[in-house]
Amino acid sequence: MKKRIIFAIFGILLFSGAMHAQGIGVVSRTAIYQSMPTFIKDLKMIDSLQSTFSMEIQKENLRLQDRVRTLLTAYNPKDDESMEAIKKRMSPKDTLALKVAFDEDLALEKRKKGYDTRLERLQKEKVEPVLKSIDEAIKKVAQGANLDVVYFIEDVNTSMAYFNEKKNFTSQVIAALKAK
Repeated sequence: MKKRIIFAIFGILLFSGAMHAQGIGVVSRTAIYQSMPTFIKDLKMIDSLQSTFSMEIQKENLRLQDRVRTLLTAYNPKDDESMEAIKKRMSPKDTLALKVAFDEDLALEKRKKGYDTRLERLQKEKVEPVLKSIDEAIKKVAQGANLDVVYFIEDVNTSMAYFNEKKNFTSQVIAALKAK
């Protein structure tokens, strides 16, 4: 009797799982992005700017650190010695050079914030509207196909043992985007 109950429960679970699986679909993020050449160009431009800005800031930061280290090394600072104590032992010329380096560091921080603001603005202007329209197209296709869940295939393909190509709704999403 126990075996029959267990088999019945197992069968019900399998059947309900199969029913829920009917409402699952996938789309390819890569294919969707590739269908939008301007979007790819914008992503590459933003990525390139971010890389350029990052390298510029890092290079300038290293140059400033080297300048400060060179200035301070000449005075053999002690491990527990404060910056103010070191400055008291420095020549006026070196104190001024240290102040200039610190001022340049502040300017570099402002430049970095300016770059970050520019990148955020580009993200909001160029990327977010496209991602929103992609989300809307996926939702429209999912509702039309009576899907409960749509996954990006790139996020789940490593854990899939089998995939029914009929559950791939990428071409419908691309068509919905082009229809806009």
